Amino acid sequence: MSISVFLLIILLVEKVEIYDDEEGEFWGIGESPSFVDGSGYLSINTSATANVFELKEVTSRFSVGNIITIGDSKKEHEITEVTELQKSKSGNSQSIILMEGVGFETNTGLKVSVVR
Repeated sequence: MSISVFLLIILLVEKVEIYDDEEGEFWGIGESPSFVDGSGYLSINTSATANVFELKEVTSRFSVGNIITIGDSKKEHEITEVTELQKSKSGNSQSIILMEGVGFETNTGLKVSVVR
């Protein structure tokens, strides 16, 4: 085998990654479980210093390390802790904890979106 073919094989192998999340599900080749373009809506009002949020109508599981925005704010916040996604016929829900408070009061129904 030539050196160029050997190096190509090494490069290809390093690019293939299979992730297994905490629920034991495989995400597939090259997909990271830490970023899924998810969203949800706040289920309670919170103060400007709050960093714990209850979400309803969650479309995809939020994960530690996700960067999110809330409502129309462009300020980004990092998720430091999450609870398990609760699935039900009335809609999925999940709690997230941010590194720090968002700096503004939030109202029920504001959209929470994963941006990266």
